[in-house]
Amino acid sequence: MGKRRAFIVSQSVSIVGYIMLSFLFIPGKSYMFLLELPFFSIEIGGLFTLMMSMTADVIDLDELNTGKRREGIFGTIYWWMVKFGFGIDGGLSGVILSVIGWESGGFTQTEEALFGL
Repeated sequence: MGKRRAFIVSQSVSIVGYIMLSFLFIPGKSYMFLLELPFFSIEIGGLFTLMMSMTADVIDLDELNTGKRREGIFGTIYWWMVKFGFGIDGGLSGVILSVIGWESGGFTQTEEALFGL
């Protein structure tokens, strides 16, 4: 199948899982959440296993083209982008909670806020 196609398939399966999350996250029926976990497991396996393997291939190709081993640079850029994404995610989560009407100090939330989650 090849790494690229396997990665695309695993991420497509993940999209199906995220769509299922919208329909299976039912208050009082937490067991429904278990139906989508296999979809997320395929995504995690595809993301972390294949991405690291593909990164190693890019490093090897770079060495063939330049004659230099620069895996430190590639690793640094890769993980910096991961951390950058986590930073954006953390920053946007507060904005999203404000937009949907989440009350930070309240024990009860409006139906719109719960639906927005």
